[in-house]
Amino acid sequence: KANLAKLEIRGDVRATSVMALGPAPAPLDVILMDPPYNTGAGLVALDKLSRLGWVGPATWISLETAKAEVVELAGFEVDATRVHGKARLTLLRPVSA
Repeated sequence: KANLAKLEIRGDVRATSVMALGPAPAPLDVILMDPPYNTGAGLVALDKLSRLGWVGPATWISLETAKAEVVELAGFEVDATRVHGKARLTLLRPVSA
């Protein structure tokens, strides 16, 4: 929230479990995910977000995982990855139909 205020932009910050969310009122522009490492929870959550309409054709998803975790999910393509220490940051986009 502090970063949004500093940048003087609007945003909806939800620091909650994806499993508690219902259907989306509209797709989001950006999704930042930092699930527990080495659990596969990020891919499970991203699949649910997609099925509930939170992910649209123009949504960017940033997923932080352990460096060794494989990030592959049908319907999404990896745009970029960066490794820093024990963490990997993967930038994903939905595959265009």
